[in-house]
Amino acid sequence: MKETKAIFENKKFLIIEDDNSLAKKIERLLLQLGADKIVIKNYYDEGLKELQDHYKEYSLIILDVMLPMSKDDFAEIQTNNKEIDNIDNLILQKEKIGGDKKDKELDKAWQDRKHWYKQIGNLINRRGGIEMAKKWISELNDIETRPPVLYFSALGNEDMAM
Repeated sequence: MKETKAIFENKKFLIIEDDNSLAKKIERLLLQLGADKIVIKNYYDEGLKELQDHYKEYSLIILDVMLPMSKDDFAEIQTNNKEIDNIDNLILQKEKIGGDKKDKELDKAWQDRKHWYKQIGNLINRRGGIEMAKKWISELNDIETRPPVLYFSALGNEDMAM
């Protein structure tokens, strides 16, 4: 672990990820590995601006492949996630008390959950992170100073209806 920490010491990382809890987990991992500074951005416009203005400061860019394009899209996703949390709580309560299989409220909750996930899916550009990196790299005059980019994609819920 000591050798690993030496690799990360005095390094600055940029995480571009719309899922705040996942971004925070990545941040904690990097800090445990000895990283000194981590910046988190949550959507395409914000991430692209950070890359354009400050890319030389970073040792590594950690970039989600799928991103919302704007601050408004990101905010709407956060609102939709709250709706899903409320629905999940209702479903858990109903299932905990052994709700009737033909419970109309439970059926509606499952349908609403699919609806909100579909809304989130409509707000995310499936290739937003890749498009951002391509745009940023195409604008660079000094390609030698470009930090490496680690792309990832994490689908947070296998029930997500897209």
